Amino acid sequence: MNNLIKLFLNFDLESAEIMDTLYVGWNNLLIDNKTPIDDETVCESREIGSKIKLTIQKERFYKALQWMRKDEILLIPIGFGVKVLKSNKQK
Repeated sequence: MNNLIKLFLNFDLESAEIMDTLYVGWNNLLIDNKTPIDDETVCESREIGSKIKLTIQKERFYKALQWMRKDEILLIPIGFGVKVLKSNKQK
């Protein structure tokens, strides 16, 4: 847990939100027994939470997915837990 906290301390708020949102969206798809391609993961992730996620460039999400898969990082969900539903909040 300490390593995860240290890792996220290097990010600005928007970058941390991208990583968090991608993890949740990817995990949701795995919970649904899907083997998502990157496009599905990015689409699912951008739609979770506030509408502000839709204003962030898609390319940042794709780059973040590549980073999350690096051997020294490996922030890869396993499809465990409760599915996070899309928010109805208008932020």
